Amino acid sequence: MRYMSLLVLFAVLLSSAAFAAPPAEYHNAATPMSYDTDKRIDVNMLEMVVTNRGSFSRWIANNDISGLWYPRGTDKTVVYASGLWVGGTVNGETRVTVAEYAYEYTPGYIESCEGGPYNATDDPDYYVYKIYKGDDNSNPDYANWPFDQGAPYVDANNNNRYDEGELPRITGDQTLFSVYHDGVPDQHINDAGGTLPMNIEVQHTTFGFDRADPLGNVIFFQMKVINKGCDTIEDTYFSLWSDPDLGGSGDDLVGCDTDLSLGYCYNATNNDNVYGSAPPAVGFDFFQGPLVPDTTAGAEVTLPDGRVFEGMKILGMTSFNKYTNGTDPHSPTESYFYMQGLEPNGDDLIDQYTGSPTHYYHDYDPTTGVGWIDTNAADRRFMLSSGPFTLDPWEDTDGDGEPDLGEPGVQEVVAAIIVGQGGDRLSSISVMKYFDQFAQEAFDKAFVIPDPPPPPEVSVVTGDQHIILYWDDRSEVDSDSEFEFEGYNIYQFGYIGDLNPRKIGVYDIDNGVGHILQKEVDPNAGDLVDVVKQVGSDSGIRRSVMITEDAKRGLDLYNGSTYLFAVTAYSYNEDPEATIRTLENSAQIIEAVPNALNMGDNFEYVYDDVIDASHISGKSDGIVRPVIVDPSEIIDADYEVTFREITDAEICGFEQVLDDSTGEVIEIIPYTCTVWDAKKTVDGVATTIFENQLEAASQDLHTQLLSDGFLLKVTGPPPGVKQEDMYSSDDENTWGWDIPQGNRRFTWANADFGWEGFRGAIGWGSPQFNWGGAEDPMVAAPDLKKVLLILAHVGSDTVFFNPPFDMDDENLSYAYRYGRNFGSDPQEPEFAEYMPNGGSYDFQDFEKSVPLSAWDVEDPDNPRRLVVGFLENNQPRTYDEETGALIAPGGGLVDGKWWPGDHGHFDNTAGGGPREWLFIYDADYSETINDDFTGNLIDDAMPVMYWLTVNRRGEASFSPGGTGEDHFTIVPAYINTPADKFTFTSVAPTLDDAELVKSENQLDDVKVVPNPYYCKSSWEPNQFERKLQFTHLPAKCTIRIFNLAGDLVRKINKDDPPSANDDDPSDPSSIYEWDLTNSNEIPIASGIYIWHLESDFGETYGKVAIFMEEERMTEY
Repeated sequence: MRYMSLLVLFAVLLSSAAFAAPPAEYHNAATPMSYDTDKRIDVNMLEMVVTNRGSFSRWIANNDISGLWYPRGTDKTVVYASGLWVGGTVNGETRVTVAEYAYEYTPGYIESCEGGPYNATDDPDYYVYKIYKGDDNSNPDYANWPFDQGAPYVDANNNNRYDEGELPRITGDQTLFSVYHDGVPDQHINDAGGTLPMNIEVQHTTFGFDRADPLGNVIFFQMKVINKGCDTIEDTYFSLWSDPDLGGSGDDLVGCDTDLSLGYCYNATNNDNVYGSAPPAVGFDFFQGPLVPDTTAGAEVTLPDGRVFEGMKILGMTSFNKYTNGTDPHSPTESYFYMQGLEPNGDDLIDQYTGSPTHYYHDYDPTTGVGWIDTNAADRRFMLSSGPFTLDPWEDTDGDGEPDLGEPGVQEVVAAIIVGQGGDRLSSISVMKYFDQFAQEAFDKAFVIPDPPPPPEVSVVTGDQHIILYWDDRSEVDSDSEFEFEGYNIYQFGYIGDLNPRKIGVYDIDNGVGHILQKEVDPNAGDLVDVVKQVGSDSGIRRSVMITEDAKRGLDLYNGSTYLFAVTAYSYNEDPEATIRTLENSAQIIEAVPNALNMGDNFEYVYDDVIDASHISGKSDGIVRPVIVDPSEIIDADYEVTFREITDAEICGFEQVLDDSTGEVIEIIPYTCTVWDAKKTVDGVATTIFENQLEAASQDLHTQLLSDGFLLKVTGPPPGVKQEDMYSSDDENTWGWDIPQGNRRFTWANADFGWEGFRGAIGWGSPQFNWGGAEDPMVAAPDLKKVLLILAHVGSDTVFFNPPFDMDDENLSYAYRYGRNFGSDPQEPEFAEYMPNGGSYDFQDFEKSVPLSAWDVEDPDNPRRLVVGFLENNQPRTYDEETGALIAPGGGLVDGKWWPGDHGHFDNTAGGGPREWLFIYDADYSETINDDFTGNLIDDAMPVMYWLTVNRRGEASFSPGGTGEDHFTIVPAYINTPADKFTFTSVAPTLDDAELVKSENQLDDVKVVPNPYYCKSSWEPNQFERKLQFTHLPAKCTIRIFNLAGDLVRKINKDDPPSANDDDPSDPSSIYEWDLTNSNEIPIASGIYIWHLESDFGETYGKVAIFMEEERMTEY
């Protein structure tokens, strides 16, 4: 008989110790179809088989191979088999039920205390149900959730019983449920058990969290165990049994941590035949063991979900035992001894380090190298157990038909499987224990823990040596926890299961957060250190990225190669004392294959192009910016963006009116706001694509909306004075102030009151609105005017108090003067004559007292002079105690004139400063007093547009060369209003253009790569999948391949779907992958081949040299 070397190698691998096997004595019963042995929990980094037979982590449906994979998506496994064992005595007889390599549990539940009638194993209802966070009745398992089998539910009315209409309870992001029992005598065939049934029923819930944090490495399970028989089970033990086979099966060591109730397996070397130099560690933890009586005075148990049990306590792990393949228990007595933490013959277990009896194998830390640490690695099994306790027959004491913890015969076990991987075998133990602390904390909070942001929905666009990812905004939701959305991470993975992806992009909110540190275990040293978890840079939010480089290899992207990416969202907890500072959703890996455009195709735009939008009506400073994301999706269409004012509580916000006595909300007053709508017109038919949208405050991509291949950003400026100036922007259209003539006489130094304009010294506001509680400013944002201040002449010989004014100066204005603290005595003697009316913020007089004129110049051909007013502050002067010099805040300047102090001596914003504040009204100027402006500045409504808290620049004079020499303009931001309209037009790609093919000689671009082909190509996943690529193809063509003898070797019809890696007919690829087989699917021979391409655009041909790998026969 002849053998190929490859087959010999395969046979050797199959016979090696890398594949674990159960004991030779193992006998498995026939498996009826109702046994559900292929269901997975697969929500995070772990993927595990869950059955309805008491077994988990063993893939029974696939020849009983290992069934706990880490990382998910790979073929690497950390556990071969696990299950629940229960042991005890019934009427003095030892009874044990095991789920090992043969399974003594049966799907279904027990109905009576006689052990029957139990539900038949062929009943299809007793399978493993699987539901997800966010599910509805479209998932049949959710729609048919087995409440009658004991499946968890949301107790909406808190009556501790299921009521019709209550919903399935989903813990974490994925929940599985099954019910099974040991009441079928014929199933008790495992020689580790093999006793009469105990008639116990197990309601088994498995769940996990989809997160990029320690909980993403944990699977939780809750087992409610009910004694449905007639007999009391004495000295009962529950055991979590496992045959780990961590990577390779023959190099396992085990240990336990009694403080954590944790048993675990780790590798003996840093050379595992599956995980290599950094093998992980896997642990099993009891978070909640049996509830047993406690005679201690005041004893009480309060579970995390709030249930209280007086006179009770919770058992943790009470023993940890191990044995090696070949020393498995062969009788229920041996199994029961193992569960108690004894030798299989019942002798005490002796701690080889202290010489004392113990119930715990290897309760020492292997990372220290001290104590009774496991040695002589082998194919280990272990079990962590909890007991003893008495399990009486179930009594439904509350009569609700549901077994409840606290009722006789009911126990609940909550446990978890945790996997941690460090830099080597020992640091993996530290990482696993660190992860276990997070699992414990989740249990302590009843699994009600903050969620990371929802993962974004990511779309992919592939192009010539580039890939575009873009995603929606579902991650940017308001949180009801202390964590708020902060940003996005973009990763590239080298392969499925890559635990070290390259972070290639971060888009985070511009809010000063930046890097986020959090304490974690150093994967190499195993120590707790500060780790930079997020590397934000205040870049601003984007929801798209174009990738041109293979960051894992430092090369350009190559057409036809498969690349793996993921986009995640993360949140931030600003509490510096919090243990967890950031949460990130787990990576949802996306495959993408770049390729050139099809022959005859041309795109009008490329990624990040901006379509020009025209502002056809209105005067706003708003911007409409369509940014190209997916050039292939652009259509021929005309678009229009318009604005409306609406009054709507949900969109615009609202104010609550509360009852003074009860505090209850008695009225909701909705706000009014401006929204925008967008519609498109195609072939004369108009369709609304967005409506009732709030404009964004900036042109970053934080709130862009996607439509027809572009992101649409509609922004309007913040209301009030424009915020930029000549020092911050070259764009004059963004300036909020200017000096059109003369020199600048004002300054923001010691005058910044937090306003939006002039560096904080000029703003839109009025005293009544800002301080007096008015709901709206008297002058609305759309009504703000561009204002020109023309300064009167105030000579260079001025002083800071009571300067001389020329009463005939045409730019000297009558003004309404108000006083602050005028109800008090004059703080300086000279103030007295200028405080006629007292009060605080009360009107004082109407005189020629402001050395400038203010003009509305919205229509520069028809300027309108405006009313002005000002405030003075009755405060004492402040002096340096040693020198006697006047120092800030300087005190008041009450002289009946608006004449702000020089910035070097006066703080014009301080309560103890002059507060010489100027107000510009949206009212026609008159030298006749208007009684509407003679009230109290705060209590009475006055049409103030602008509030100036400016200082003078030093001892600057005004218009020293003559009145009107110095000008100063205030420019408002023009917000979007219903008068504004924007339009733009998009142009669709050109497809299948024969003239383009001809003019650019595109038939000459068709290539075969690699050429020559030497045994392999870079995009082949393994040696068995050959791939040669034809590139730059049209969407449809026929390729014929001939050998040099002229024989037709293969005919390829490229049509939809166009290639092996593209099954979407709406997105044809320019690449076809040939598997180097002939028409009979037999690999071709090495040689030179001629190819000929035929298409609607014409014909072309070429040749390719192919060298196939030699397969040599070594035996005959």
